[in-house]
Formats: sequence, C-alpha cells, structure tokens
Amino acid sequence: MATRVKHVLMVVHDHAGLGDHGGEAVVLRRRMAENLGGLVDVELALAEDHADVTARVTHFLERTRGQVAVIAGGGSGTLRSAIDAVLAQERKPSRVALSALRMGSGNVLARRYAVPRDGVQAVDELCVSLREGRRAAAKVVRVETFTAEGAMRVFHAAGLVGLGQLGRVPGDLRLFRSGLKPLHTAAAASLGLERVNHLEYALAFAWRAARVAAFRRAERVRITGPHSLTTMDMVAGVVMTGPIPELPIPTAISTDEPGLSVHLLPVLERGSLARHLLAPERLAEGAWHLRLAPRESVELELMDRPRGALFVDEDMHAWHRRLRICLAAVVPFVPGVRYRGTLMEETHHDTPRLAVGH
Repeated sequence: MATRVKHVLMVVHDHAGLGDHGGEAVVLRRRMAENLGGLVDVELALAEDHADVTARVTHFLERTRGQVAVIAGGGSGTLRSAIDAVLAQERKPSRVALSALRMGSGNVLARRYAVPRDGVQAVDELCVSLREGRRAAAKVVRVETFTAEGAMRVFHAAGLVGLGQLGRVPGDLRLFRSGLKPLHTAAAASLGLERVNHLEYALAFAWRAARVAAFRRAERVRITGPHSLTTMDMVAGVVMTGPIPELPIPTAISTDEPGLSVHLLPVLERGSLARHLLAPERLAEGAWHLRLAPRESVELELMDRPRGALFVDEDMHAWHRRLRICLAAVVPFVPGVRYRGTLMEETHHDTPRLAVGH
C-alpha cells in the first residue's frame, strides 16, 4: 500500500439529510474494511448531531498514533465538525486525511473532489485513493466573531461562509422543512436531496433579497481589507474556498489557488434586483470582490445594528458588531478517482496551520 494510514474512522451523522443512516453505515464500514484487505483498522461511529461528530473524532485522534483517516458521512456541516476536531487536536493537520460520504444536503467538498453520490461507489473509490496515497489540499476558513458580552467565538468552514441575508437562509429552511417535512421528503426522493437543497436555498435567498430591496433593510457594514477600506449597505456576502457551480460568481478563486475569495453584494434597486434574480449570473456584476492571500484577513463591522447572521457550512450563527475572516489551514482531503485537480504529491504541500496576526 502506498499509504501509511493504519486507522480509519467512519463517523456518520445519523440524522443528516433524510436521516436514518445506521444500516447503510454498517454495510459501508464492512465494505471499506474488506477493500483495504484487513491491513487497516476501520471503525464506525454513529453521531447524533454535529457536536457529537466533533466529540467522536476528538476521541479517535486522542487514542491513535501515526497517519489516520476520518471519513465523515453527512453533509457539509458534518465534515466541518470533523475538521473542528482536527484543528483543535492536531498541531500538524497533515496527520489526518479527511474525506466525506454524501449523506447530507449540501456536500460542497465531496462534490468538488469528485466523491460519488452512491455510498458503495464512494467507498470503493476512496479505498483506491487511500491505497495510492492520493490527497488533495482542502482550504479551511477561520471566522472570528464575538458574543454580546464581548467573548471571542471561532468558527471554521471548508465550503463557504454566508453573510447578510444569505446568512439567515438556513434558519428559514429549518422552519420550512420542519413545517412541511412530507413535501420536502417527497421532493428529495423525486429530484434528489442535493438538487432540492439548491432550489430551496435559491428561493429563500430570492425572497429575502426582494424584501431588502422593498424595505431597504440591508446591513450597513464597514469593510477593512488588506489594502482597502469601504462602507456598504450589504444584502449578502459569501466567502469561498473554491468555485461552487450553484453560485454564479465568475471571479471565485479556484480550488488549487492559495487563499480565499470574498464577495459582498450591495443593495440593488427593485427593477435591477428583478433582472438580476432572473439572470443570476449578473448578481456578481455589482458585487465587491476581494481575494485573500494566505496570512491576509478581512474585517467587517456592523454600523447600524448590534448583530448580524452568518452560516458556516450549513449551520447558522449570530455575530456581534464585528467579525474577521482569514485562511485557517489547509488539510489533506481524499478525493474520488475521477478528481482531475492538483494533488498534494504534485505540490509538496505540507498543510500548515496558518497563524494570521491581528
């Protein structure tokens, strides 16, 4: 085997997506163990929520030595919860190779790195990549914000961070899905969970953006970048680690480029908003764009209200007064066999934890 991995944890969020993944997880763990030929210890942990995912990955890392892999079964929030544990426990994130099974609704990184939707096919391909030592470099965003009492809170995101009205969409969808669960389940069964998730996000954001245009309730923010200072009535913002096909942002940073891309959308007039929503690729035309190099950061400060909303890989949080965004680290990600991007062996990337000063 080309890989030195001797221990694998398959941690599955049992309630991700449409839920009840326990039986499937047992089958997938057994198949992974068989594919790896008994040379690798493959464990299975079923988690109840994202906090439980972090706890189970933390316990796994505390009692293992050498190179290990963590396969997160769920959505983007499940994978991010596993990354939280890795960054908290490991001085060198390169000890842990991460990957994902597409059991959730978003699955941004799994799709980006060509992990198949079907669980059995995904396990087969990840085993090939593990045996061959194939790793891609996945960037992780660090978001520093504060509570109402002034205590710092730190969040991480591997796919994207949403701000403004986009930051409130997960809360809207949580209410919608709980109130109309049969409709959501039927649509997911018919069209596919990921496709339905994208449609729900688009509709919820369009509704919120239209309300802002009608009532002029955008968040007024002061934006301090590495070489710029500006003020904006912000409708929405997004921080990306790479392109996301569902977001029509042509200036998004590529997966292989170092750093992050930040895109903030100002208030649009009612007529202009309607035209942009009918042609979403035009939304980026009036946006404020910034590329953050490693060790650079951008800070947002609310000027007209005490708090705003953000989401980090599917989870919604409140932020008070100001927040700061930078690249936290680069972690190894085990891709599917159809991934054609640059691999870490080709770049000799040592996956540093980045210490960005204030």
